[in-house]
Parts: sequence; C-alpha cells; structure tokens
Amino acid sequence: MAAIYMVGGPSGAGKDTLLLAARAELRKRDDEGGVVFVKRTITRAADRCTDLETPVTEAAMDAGQANGEHALYWEAHDTKYAIPKRDLDAALAAGKRAVLNVSRSVVADCMARYESSRCEVYFLNISASASVLTQRLLKRGREPPEEVERRVARAKLAEPKGAHVIHIINEGSKEAGCKLVTGALLGELKYSLWLTPAPDSTSHKLASDIITAQSAALRDDRRGFPPHVTLCRSFTCSQRDAISAAQAVATALSAHGSVACEFNGEIGTSTSKWSRALVLELAGTSLFAANRLAIEALRACCLDVSRPGEALAAYRPHLSLAYGDCAQATLSQAKLEVERALAKHSKGWCRDEAVPLTHLKLVMTSSDAFWCWQEVATVQLATTDPSVKHDKLASGPDLCTRACLFGVALALAATIVVGHRAR
Repeated sequence: MAAIYMVGGPSGAGKDTLLLAARAELRKRDDEGGVVFVKRTITRAADRCTDLETPVTEAAMDAGQANGEHALYWEAHDTKYAIPKRDLDAALAAGKRAVLNVSRSVVADCMARYESSRCEVYFLNISASASVLTQRLLKRGREPPEEVERRVARAKLAEPKGAHVIHIINEGSKEAGCKLVTGALLGELKYSLWLTPAPDSTSHKLASDIITAQSAALRDDRRGFPPHVTLCRSFTCSQRDAISAAQAVATALSAHGSVACEFNGEIGTSTSKWSRALVLELAGTSLFAANRLAIEALRACCLDVSRPGEALAAYRPHLSLAYGDCAQATLSQAKLEVERALAKHSKGWCRDEAVPLTHLKLVMTSSDAFWCWQEVATVQLATTDPSVKHDKLASGPDLCTRACLFGVALALAATIVVGHRAR
C-alpha cells in the first residue's frame, strides 16, 4: 500500500542524520524496499543543502507555487520550502512509501489531501528527551543557555500527538536510530500489547515505585516504564494495522469479562533473558484466557504471534520490574529489596491477591532501550465486576475522528487515548 511519511522533529534531534542513514540502508535492498525519498525544494544556497534538498531561487519557488506545482508549501525563518507535486504523485501512483522532510505546519494539509483507504499517512517525529536536546544544542554553541532552554521547552510542548504519529527517540547510537527509522518507513516496527492496573490503583502505584527504584539501583537512571503484564508475543506491522489489531483484542477481552492476575509469591530473576531480568511471577485463570483470546484476535487480523504446537502452558505471565543484562549478585540484591518493599504493604501485590488489569496498552517496542519505547494507544477495558473502578479517560480526538480511515471499529466498551511516551 502507498504511504506518506512526513518527517519532522526539533533541532538537536538528529533528524537529517538518521534520514540519510536510513536511505543508505534502504539502498542495499531490492527496489530500496519500495521507499522513495522525495527531495524538497528550498530557497537556500547549494552549499547549505543536504542531499535530501534541491536549491532553487526565490523567483523559481514563487513561480512554482503560483502554477500549482507544489504538493505542500511552507515558509520558516525567511526561507521557503516545497514538496514537488509531480514527484510525490508519481511515487504514490506506483504504490511507493514516500518520505517527506516537512514542517509540522503542513501536517494537517497533507493528511486532508492524501490520507485514504489506499494511502496511509504518518508523521515520523524524530526527537529526544528535553535534557538530551538541551545538551546537544548547548554543544553547538549557537545560542545562549537561556535561549536554548526556551527553545527546547517550546519544542516539547509542540510535539505532535495522534494515531498518525510515530515517535522515534534518538538517544542511542546512530545505528540504533537508523534501525528504528528504517523499520518505520518499511511498516515493520515491533509492537507489544500490555495489560495494566488502573492508574489510580494501589497496585499501579506500588509497582511504579519499585520499578523506579530498581532503575536507579541497576542502571543509575530513574527512567522507568509503566507497570505491565505482557499479554502475548510482540508482532511486526504498520502502525495503522497495529492500532486496528489492538482494538480487535480489546473488543474480545471486553466481551469476555474482567481480567485479573495473582502474584504467586515468586520473584524471578534471569541473567540470560533480557526481558525477564527481574519480575513478579503471576497466575490467574482469566489472564491465561486473555492470552488465548488475544492470539485468536491477532490471528484474525493476519498477525500470528503463536508458535507451531505451542501449548497454553508456554505462556508465563509476569509483571516486569527491570529489563537488561545484570550479574546474578546484582539481581539477588534487587530481589531482596523488592521483597522488603512488598512486605511493607498489606495490599497491592500480596500473594494470591487478585489484581484487576483494567487497561490494554499498545506500545512500540522495537528498541532494546526501554526508555525509547512509545505508547501508541490505551484502551480502557469493559468489566462485569462492579467493584472494579476505572479512571476516566478522554477520547483521543485525532484517532476517533479518523477511525474509519484506520479501519478501527471503536467498541462501545472501550475508550482510546493515543500518543504518550511509554514511561
């Protein structure tokens, strides 16, 4: 299917570096993976242009705009930019995935013109945390520190949200960032489905505190992730298909009834499995049923996450407390600390206590760096248990108004929120 990937991001995010690296990587594939980088025209001297830009005079730019030769046009900082209509239309007619280096100011215009059942339209937001952006801009030395802080604050406030946004956090190596961008452009990012306790519940708060403490102890970094139970194996597809699949799973779970888990008293550690470094081992009949329902719903969406001959017993549900490669002595100490933290509470994750899992999260988990994971959508599940209290979530207007184009049947039992960092 044809697709448009508008690419943007704040200064200091490394957008051009990753785009050029992704293009070089795609050129190694047959037909470049069906991806076309449409060069933008710009009123800038040739020696100041990247390989993704074509310099033109201001007169030529104005003439092209007057003659309707531009698919998209914008101005910024006394410079004029445009995406040639002929080049973009030719790429889409050939079923290509077109990459456009644009300003956020033209996103709505592009979506209104091109998004349809035959063409996916995304905004690839290449960014980084405020602290990393600030460090990079200060290193350039072009602006005083106070201006850099204001600039970064404005950029973070203006970050786009919505089902059409694919967030790439560029805080690792160039190779890692390139892999994420390449996966996004090919529609091959990895997505995971998480079940989580209600955000205002004791279970959620206690687990969050433990996760933050363990991140600080094991990695000297307080960045964590939401408490979650991974529902099934991850899957690879486009973001549009991932959102549709998540809604199908949410509908199946809501129709079946409430989902809960029980801590079986065992705190697991692993030096060989990165994803199970430190976990609470879980049980629960409804949790195993949810796993089967999710697999069946994903299979109906042509996303098979089961393995041939895999039995129900292969599912080992757990609450993740830490990810990474750690020495056994370190993990043993972490296990003792978790035991002490749990012992201080009479509710939350006591042995055999039923903990309701009220929300389903769709998370992009393509990177091994969990702080780069991105929450794409959250669905509040329906429940037949009146004692289970849900927090109230406002619908994501961008997703709801464009649901028909994404093929998402918004179930009456669920409310979706999109576009948050998975932290």
